[in-house]
Amino acid sequence: MKFQIRVFSFAFLVLTAVSAISQEAVPEYTVQVGSYANPKPGDFTQLQSHGFVYATKRPAHTDVFIGGYGTEAEAGQMLATLQLFGYDNAAVTKLNTDGGQPATIIQLATKRIGDKINWEEYLPAGQLYVLLSGNQLKILAGIFPDVPSAKAHLAKLQQVGFKDAFVKNMNNVLLHEVTDFEMGGAPKRPLIPLVFEEKRGKSA
Repeated sequence: MKFQIRVFSFAFLVLTAVSAISQEAVPEYTVQVGSYANPKPGDFTQLQSHGFVYATKRPAHTDVFIGGYGTEAEAGQMLATLQLFGYDNAAVTKLNTDGGQPATIIQLATKRIGDKINWEEYLPAGQLYVLLSGNQLKILAGIFPDVPSAKAHLAKLQQVGFKDAFVKNMNNVLLHEVTDFEMGGAPKRPLIPLVFEEKRGKSA
């Protein structure tokens, strides 16, 4: 009987661990909404409640994407939603995480998709990035050349109210730079930024 209990307990722990790993799957899939000459944030208002929309500028056009997903199946569900909205050229894209490099950043906050974000609140922290994973959006600041630099900067941020911020390392391919497009337009920027300029790594 004791042996059976031990076996059951071990199996439960294994299943719990597997479940935790699956919940923390690397969000290496995204969905490309399309390519545009001059896209505006307002053009994608109907998608905001379904995922975080971001843009990547190319020499001749701008690619617009939505979300970050841990599995191709999850990304496929978003693709189906986009097709219902009439985005016939939408496609699932796998980020090149194998070609990425470690990046040191500061996590400022975690939001849920659909939450109204006051971007002006985070602008004093410096260049902003987001990590998109399912229905969560993590707001980050960086990129810093090393952990000591990030920790020194973290101390400054905590003094001005970012009490829950912390330093972490992650694959730079998963980071999406926040620009005026992601913020829905040009927000009011602080006259005297808190953050001194750092030599930043290259983001995806």
